[in-house]
Amino acid sequence: MRILIFGAGALGSVVGALLSKRHEVHLVVRPGNALAIKESGLRIEGLVDGTFAVETHVDLEDVPQPEIIFVTVKAYDTEAALEALARMARKARLVISLQNGLTNLDQFRKALPDKAVMGATSMGATLIGPGRVLYAGKGDTVFGHLAHNSELSKEAADLFDQAGFVARSDANVEGELWMKGIINASINPLTAILKWQNGEILSSEGVLGISQLACSEAAAVAQAIGVRLPAGDPFAKVREVMRATALNRSSMLQDLERGKRTEIDEITGEIVRRAGERGISVPVNRNLWMLVRGLERRGD
Repeated sequence: MRILIFGAGALGSVVGALLSKRHEVHLVVRPGNALAIKESGLRIEGLVDGTFAVETHVDLEDVPQPEIIFVTVKAYDTEAALEALARMARKARLVISLQNGLTNLDQFRKALPDKAVMGATSMGATLIGPGRVLYAGKGDTVFGHLAHNSELSKEAADLFDQAGFVARSDANVEGELWMKGIINASINPLTAILKWQNGEILSSEGVLGISQLACSEAAAVAQAIGVRLPAGDPFAKVREVMRATALNRSSMLQDLERGKRTEIDEITGEIVRRAGERGISVPVNRNLWMLVRGLERRGD
């Protein structure tokens, strides 16, 4: 099967590498990564150790038509990605979002209501050099089809299972995506501000308490707008992800370290925006949002 990973950063590279054991995989990546992978293969270290043969491209012009497309761009680039992929997406069988952020759902629902499968993952990966990725957190991945086609969401989950990931399908895709957003909002801003690995939050009672407050606020917003979160204590799930990805450096931290824009607006900022619409006070999330925005502007 021919698979395209569009916007293959750290996570997309790990996904592409493991899928390449059974499938023909094409990555659309930045020029530096494309050159390194062409010369030496895609190197994955950590939970998986190996060099993988994948095809790389810097744009879509030379990519043959895929059967399945994974979109792994930053949330603020989703609209542009869907526009660029429009022709290929019409011919593909599945288009799978594997992204952070709480703003992607509406964009995929508008552009590809019948083909889009949304994925929420807690896997952790870090770019450690051109064509080199540290796969630091296995986590799990949940897939759901926007039109509730269980066969298509199960196909996505089976594809991941066969590649060695932990995956399942769930009809409550909005709840799963919001749970992922709550997890990100409870971990990523703190790691970005403190320059910590995910697991370090567990070692500090005070910082863990801030994380719990951020989680409680975000879960209250989800409930207020009618989202049905997965069963169980949301903060127990946050701690579980901290443990499973303890050695991972969050994508938000990596972005700040590289002087790049983060996804804070599409994660914490979206929680603050939704809270404001309903008159809900979310002071912890608002402060974390402003602090990360401040670090972005300073280029720290």
